[in-house]
Amino acid sequence: MDAIAAAALADGVLLTELTPLHDSLEDAYLALTRDDVEYSAQPAPISKALR
Repeated sequence: MDAIAAAALADGVLLTELTPLHDSLEDAYLALTRDDVEYSAQPAPISKALR
């Protein structure tokens, strides 16, 4: 990370903090299965008595 800060400083950008970010295994799983739905909520039909 020091190399990144040095390269930024050479271009006139002062970086005071670099924090590595890591996705969790759960984040990766949810991203992979985002479009797979076994059960989904559906709006309840409007009763004729309520119309």
